[in-house]
Amino acid sequence: MKQKNLTILSLLTSLMLLVFAGSALADVTVTFNDATFDVGRTGQTIEMEVTADNPISMFDVIAEIVDNGAWATVTGASFNLLNGTGGSDLTRIDGQPEDIFRLYATNLGSCDPVLDAGTSVVVELTVDIGCVEGTFNITPTGIDWDIDAFTTATTTFVGTDCAAEPVQGVMGTYTVKSNAPFFTNCPTEDLIFECTEPANYDFDADDLDLGYCGEELTYAVVSGPGSIDSDGVWTWDSFGQVGIHEVTVSVTDTYENVANCAFTVIITNLPPVVDYCPPSYDVPFDGISKVWICFGEEAFGTVDAHDQDVPVCPGPLEFYLESFNGPGTFTVDPNTGDWSWQTDDEPGYAGIWHAVIGVTDGVPEDDVFCEFDIKVTGIEVKIAKTGEDEFVFQGTYTTVPIFAFVDGQDVGGFEFLISYDASALTFVGATLGSYLDDNNWEYLQYRTGPFGNCGDACPSGLVRVVGINDVNDGQPHPDPGSWHWPDSITVVDLKFYVTDDRTYECQFIPIGFYWLDCTDNTIADSTGNQIIISRNVYWYNRPDDQYILLDPAMSPHKAGWQSIPDPYYQQCDEIADPSKPFPLGCMDFYYGGVDIACADEIDLRGDLNLNNIANEIGDAVLYTNFFIYGQPVFDINLQGQIAASDVNNDGKVLTVGDLIYLIRIITGDAVPFSKLAPFANSVDVAIANNSNGITVTTDANVDLGGALFVFNGVSSADVIPNVHGMDVKYDVVDEQLRVLVYDIEGAYVPAGENELFTVVGVENAALADVSIVDFYGADLNVNTYMKALPTAFALLQNSPNPFNPSTDISLDLPEASQWSIDIYNVQGQLVKSFSGYDNAGRVTVTWDAQGMASGIYFYRAKVGSFTDVRKMVLMK
Repeated sequence: MKQKNLTILSLLTSLMLLVFAGSALADVTVTFNDATFDVGRTGQTIEMEVTADNPISMFDVIAEIVDNGAWATVTGASFNLLNGTGGSDLTRIDGQPEDIFRLYATNLGSCDPVLDAGTSVVVELTVDIGCVEGTFNITPTGIDWDIDAFTTATTTFVGTDCAAEPVQGVMGTYTVKSNAPFFTNCPTEDLIFECTEPANYDFDADDLDLGYCGEELTYAVVSGPGSIDSDGVWTWDSFGQVGIHEVTVSVTDTYENVANCAFTVIITNLPPVVDYCPPSYDVPFDGISKVWICFGEEAFGTVDAHDQDVPVCPGPLEFYLESFNGPGTFTVDPNTGDWSWQTDDEPGYAGIWHAVIGVTDGVPEDDVFCEFDIKVTGIEVKIAKTGEDEFVFQGTYTTVPIFAFVDGQDVGGFEFLISYDASALTFVGATLGSYLDDNNWEYLQYRTGPFGNCGDACPSGLVRVVGINDVNDGQPHPDPGSWHWPDSITVVDLKFYVTDDRTYECQFIPIGFYWLDCTDNTIADSTGNQIIISRNVYWYNRPDDQYILLDPAMSPHKAGWQSIPDPYYQQCDEIADPSKPFPLGCMDFYYGGVDIACADEIDLRGDLNLNNIANEIGDAVLYTNFFIYGQPVFDINLQGQIAASDVNNDGKVLTVGDLIYLIRIITGDAVPFSKLAPFANSVDVAIANNSNGITVTTDANVDLGGALFVFNGVSSADVIPNVHGMDVKYDVVDEQLRVLVYDIEGAYVPAGENELFTVVGVENAALADVSIVDFYGADLNVNTYMKALPTAFALLQNSPNPFNPSTDISLDLPEASQWSIDIYNVQGQLVKSFSGYDNAGRVTVTWDAQGMASGIYFYRAKVGSFTDVRKMVLMK
């Protein structure tokens, strides 16, 4: 077979050489069409295309495969001929340089064409592609094929006229390439995993070259977390890595073609859960979190939470303060959730404050929060100190406000128990402060005491004041804003009458609070469920002008509910039912009082006409007019003129003794401000009713400098002087006859019995008051008696007065009567009683005050419907 082929080839070659030698020029183009092949493929096709101007009867193509990095092996050829047969010689293809092969066709014995004129694919080569990327070429011309030592073939085409055609060859270029790998399941959606589990994904990739040339795929992580094995399984120990993560993996083939897959991994986190958050401040204390406190106290509590992720991830829970709008420092323990806030004793801490505590497991967007309010109640109740800014005069009325500093606390009612010295102050009444009154608070009542539970220690003056916002008695109701008091408010104005007893001048009279039980000195909120009770009580120390905290153990009843002594003591800040609101001890109380002006602060002693010249004749004339016409003569400055009237400095104002001493100063018989010894001597005064009227007679062992007599129940009268050398002046004012016996030139009534004057034109005049002084103006003890049967019931001034240790008390009875005389101390406690039944006349009892304390006492007489009270002084 091989030999036959050689014979045919040799014959064809010989014929072509002969034809070529005598042929005319013709055009033939031999083209190996370009193509691209995948590496390692077998049985691929390469086309040889021939374009001829004339039909071709035979051809011989010598072609060379040129390796430019890639290579291929021709394994066969098929011919598309009109006639004849074609053949190929592939014996010189060995994969080495200069691989050549031969393609030929002829129609032996005939000149019929094997190819028609035109363009056609004449040969289809079957090739096996190598495993190297690159290109190779097939060149169809310019290559010799040595058949033997004498014969060389080259590419030749012969027309049907048996003439050779000129041949032009077009080289074919063939590209050998590898295919890039690709992922078949690159995620198109986010991969989501919980933070407690590992993240993983099984990637699948493919490559068209798999199965050829030993192709293999290799996986790698290009960016992002995790790793990937040779099978394409990506894994990542993502515990705690909460968040969004971008990952890129790649697959690479043997030819280093790379495909990437970018995807998003989301590690999710279950947020913490708050198990305990402090409750509202208006519910009872739960024993864990104290969110309603007094200013100066510490608010405290905890926040409890757990992580839903098991095991906990991404980290342990941590607590932190998200926000707090209050003053001071709010602390949170990051590990336990315990929190605290220490307040100060300042009004700025009172109010409702909002706290937000955050809980995080390390993922801020999953933080949860516990929000709660803390209520700080800070109430200060202060009794004003009147007399600080302006004088408080004796014998006048003064208003003592009770202030409250509440900082927005809602108030539905209050109850105050006020203590005071009844010997210095007389309670007159109480009125609501202007703010409460303007906002239509509906109820205010007061009641004086004592009220019990204090035994013998009850103060002489007690008054209970109760106020309620709305008593639910229908329209109209108080204004809505009246529940919430402003920061500072006058709650109640207390009105007192200040004693005219000059022994109290320059004194500070305390007014304070008193506790008998848990209801005293409390404030209720607008619901009525919550009451606020005392915490601290401060006494005002006038000499040092400062407040002093009272010790409950040392100040019974005066230092808050804690100072209530046994057996009346109660634990006022506790309740039997813990589910109910507990009393809140958040109220501090401050004592106040009345600062009575000193006489020498008001004006110069003895300067009654306020002309800055003391103890001159004008003062004496004005003083005389007072005794006749009363206080209206003091028309410059009433309090200043009254204060200046205590000329003899005995603590009593507007007395005849002051007038007489003033006269002695003017006449040169005494010096100003000399302290007298009052009540060292006595005088008897006899009142006799006769046909001429009422005759007044004195009997004393000292010379009398002057006297003042006051009769009640007189509408008009005349007075006839009976004493020699003395002036007797009188007048009737408000059905009261006032008779003054004195002498501006220094005359006196000699010691012994002297008839002073007679009152005519009256029938039933009752002697109401008598004041008699000696020559030097010193007060005398006055003993009065009727020389006739009394015409009316009358309680006489005790004698002596002041006394030590005993004194006589007389009572006039116009008819036989059952009578009683009771003696009280300044605290209102009964210390002695006398009683009996006597005929008409004067009854006298003697009280021995041995063992009693010095001070002021009151005695009250009661006969049927007649009652009268007088005051006396025990001076040891």
